[in-house]
Amino acid sequence: MRGLGQKPMDKARQILACAQCTVRLRHTLGWLTSCVPQDDTGPTLIAILPNFKRIFKQHHKIPRMDLEGDFISKMIPTVALLVLGVIEAAGGLYFHDRRSRNDFSMEIVSMITLPVLVQPGIFLLTFFLAGWWFPNWENHFVDLAFGGQFLAFLLLDDMLQYWWHRWSHSSRIMWKLHRPHHLIEEMGVLMTYRNALLYYALMPGIWFSAVLIYLGMGYTYLVYLPIKITVILLAHSETKWDRFLYRTPWLHPLAWVIERTISTPSTHFAHHGLSEEDGISHPNGNFGNLLFLWDILFGTAKITRRYPTRFGAWNRIKEPWYVQIFFPILRAKDPESELHSLLSAQDHHPRRRNREAAKEKSSPGRKNDPTQPPSE
Repeated sequence: MRGLGQKPMDKARQILACAQCTVRLRHTLGWLTSCVPQDDTGPTLIAILPNFKRIFKQHHKIPRMDLEGDFISKMIPTVALLVLGVIEAAGGLYFHDRRSRNDFSMEIVSMITLPVLVQPGIFLLTFFLAGWWFPNWENHFVDLAFGGQFLAFLLLDDMLQYWWHRWSHSSRIMWKLHRPHHLIEEMGVLMTYRNALLYYALMPGIWFSAVLIYLGMGYTYLVYLPIKITVILLAHSETKWDRFLYRTPWLHPLAWVIERTISTPSTHFAHHGLSEEDGISHPNGNFGNLLFLWDILFGTAKITRRYPTRFGAWNRIKEPWYVQIFFPILRAKDPESELHSLLSAQDHHPRRRNREAAKEKSSPGRKNDPTQPPSE
């Protein structure tokens, strides 16, 4: 009987909830139409769209981030990208046949989609939902010390990205979203953001960064983000800035600290190396992005102070750039491609590759070719 008695109450709650939604919708339409120019037929879409950002900020308080600071925060890594790219181009990096037009297309589109579409989209959605569900938590930690806020980003963005990156090398499906990053056969700053769109759209660190900004850590993010991106760009750059640390004996103690704290070209190039058989490469380790410390703590670090000469993924079928970016929505037509389906016999198996490499080393009559897929 008690269960029957609850049904009218449930119905009443549903009606009340619908009424509240209707009121909010009318309120939203009211402030939307009141903030834009109108003609005889009412507000136009052309009038609404250019003012949407201003209107959104008026109705939903955007967490404390100043636009000038945001611009500077994004310009610092942009300048770093341009400077490093010019230096690499002057050294002849982009003027041979290792990079195809398809590679350049992939890299340019990837560099645009992440900062222009994916990250802002995640941030706006998070701010809207958090403001709707948890309005009292907005800027709740704005008075937390800068060090505490910075540590929060290190843990909830950088450390989570370490585990996300590590998972993408052990999960067959996740690998396909991350595979474009490893398909290129040479290093350089242009390859930094080569990943499938879904790889970034689902990345926990971006979502948690948005939450931290909503909680009042926006200004700290404007400091944290350019530091992180600049370190990552330098770790991918063919300038190999860490060489002078290794060539100068009195700097070796400093090198010991730096290479165990942040990602460097030596440690990250090893991650991109084709095969561990060269004694330098470590494709199933060195996952850190800003901090290499995570690899030290979680046992995936390899430090040699040398640089591999061969890069890439063992399945070197280079699908069109739009297939690599929009997989699994778009898929490769070639059945030999890893991007032909979600799961296939051609999939990347890191642990199996390691076992095969060890077996081939122990078989003197068998020649190993790391560019070929492992035998079953």
